[in-house]
Amino acid sequence: MKEKYSLNEVFLIISYINDYGSLSIGKNDAKIAGENNINFLNMILSLLFLIIGTVSGIVIYNISNIMVTERTKEFGIFRALGASPKMIKSLVILEGVLVGVIFIPIAMVVGSILTKIFIKSQYIDLGNLAELVYIPPKGIYFSLMIGFLTLIIGNYFPAKRASKVSPMQAIFSNNNLNLKGHMLKVGLETKGSIRKKMSFSTNMAYLNLDRNKKRFITTVISLNIIVIMFFGVHYLINCLDPLNNYKEKFGGDFIIKSTSNINGYEMKNDKIEELQKIQGIENIYKCKELDCSIEVPEKSITKTGFKYLRSIGELKKEESSTSDIKRYLFSSRILGYDNEEIDKLIPSVQEGDKTLDSVKNRPTVAIVQNINNKEYTDIKIGDTLNMIVPKYDKNGREDGIKNVPFTVVAILNSNSLGMSIGDVPIVPVVSNYSCENYLNLNGYIGCKIKCEEGFNFNDIKSKLNDSISDSKELTLKSYVEEYNKAKENNKDFAIMLYGFLTVIGIISIINLVNVMNMSVILRKKEISILRAIGLNNKDVTIMIMSEGVFYGLASSILGSIFGTILTVIIYFSGRERISSLLTWSMPFNTIVTSIIIVTLICVSSAIIPIKSLFSKSIVESIKGIE
Repeated sequence: MKEKYSLNEVFLIISYINDYGSLSIGKNDAKIAGENNINFLNMILSLLFLIIGTVSGIVIYNISNIMVTERTKEFGIFRALGASPKMIKSLVILEGVLVGVIFIPIAMVVGSILTKIFIKSQYIDLGNLAELVYIPPKGIYFSLMIGFLTLIIGNYFPAKRASKVSPMQAIFSNNNLNLKGHMLKVGLETKGSIRKKMSFSTNMAYLNLDRNKKRFITTVISLNIIVIMFFGVHYLINCLDPLNNYKEKFGGDFIIKSTSNINGYEMKNDKIEELQKIQGIENIYKCKELDCSIEVPEKSITKTGFKYLRSIGELKKEESSTSDIKRYLFSSRILGYDNEEIDKLIPSVQEGDKTLDSVKNRPTVAIVQNINNKEYTDIKIGDTLNMIVPKYDKNGREDGIKNVPFTVVAILNSNSLGMSIGDVPIVPVVSNYSCENYLNLNGYIGCKIKCEEGFNFNDIKSKLNDSISDSKELTLKSYVEEYNKAKENNKDFAIMLYGFLTVIGIISIINLVNVMNMSVILRKKEISILRAIGLNNKDVTIMIMSEGVFYGLASSILGSIFGTILTVIIYFSGRERISSLLTWSMPFNTIVTSIIIVTLICVSSAIIPIKSLFSKSIVESIKGIE
């Protein structure tokens, strides 16, 4: 189909063409879903590349600032010898470009090798160098584009600042010591109640951040990005993690299921009784399934529902019929549960019988409608639904169809099934009693087996396999083995997302260490003067560590706010793009974890440059002897 049309639009168009009326036409939803998943993944990766580029640009900007600050006198000498501002600017930018020319190709090769070794080591020949260093053309393009773009942008603004410094100002520079006495007095004599309770050292830390707002803002932004990304990645992995509540979703320690739902090939009661005799089995929960059509009253169908019926040809057939009676049929699958399994659905009841007792022994039904946000029906409590199911003769062979009316007594939310039911818009849930007495469905599609505590896994698995060995249609799955498979399948997804998060985190931490180091370098003389007038080493340490605390609190609190907003955005957009089963709750644990970890990292980064302050005497530091 053409790109400008959706799959459903093409399906509707075809359904209106009479020439195709005799053909059975189906939608290839799997292909479209696969393409949508790939597009969504590419969008996430592009966003991650953009974020890494932004954070890297901030890091390069701060490193360039450090370089320019440390070389102020050098630039002043160049200016005095005749270099123009344009030449100084070009010098700084070209130095950044030269770094890119050398290290971006190295980074691409090393990145390719590490990626393949880390993720695909079991699939590749580690001795094949050509395979290890192969880089897709798109990877080369993006690496060069993002690498040089961040280098040029990150170096441009410091280069512009360096070019504006006059020769005399640069030569006699005291490393940007611009904290004068009158500024110190105004900064410390604050009216704020919180500031008044702070010590002199903490107030000095606050004052330093206040007079270097640009550096503070850029650093907080880079740390904010890692916190926000942590919220998003953590939320996505928790929501999509197949291991989350896996045993509850699996339903038991073992599952036996029939590969056929044809009457006569399912599990029978005698097989269930045989399984119950196995020592170590505590309980067996039986379930039934039956493909059917459901006749829904006209008043209970939405406009979207009528469009859907028309697209699959149901309305078209009825409109061409001479009969005055119109029937609205939806394809579905009936689920039959034991009473114990029905009780587990009680928390999912949105309307109707809150106990679901009326479902257990009468021709009544609890329904899940509008699955995957397909708002086709508006069925109410008390409506009658006709289940159109196969009719069987005494020998179990199909013998026509029959209509069985069921009254709706409860409506369940779409998360209640805990399983993928396919593309059907309505799922009716009835009791196994109703299946046997009203639908003539005696066999079971399968059962969930709960074992006694401390059971011998291999022993029970062996006995279960022996019990079903005479039935080719029955297959056995164990929770332990399926959990390990899901864990293995989930590993690559988690590695990819947390890998990006780790890269961004490392870049941000390097940036933070550089910022704290630059803060100390720029203020060596200032801090030495404070030490000369009575500030001891402990007070200096508290002052610098307080700066780290301010960085940590500002970054983590703002990051938590924006990170929480990001999880809400992912929730609403992800219900349509990823899964209708996504849920959201306030991420209190993630907020507390982020604040603690980010603050600790910031304080630790502040400690690193402190040693250099005390390595020389106060007199040497004031004189600027390096």
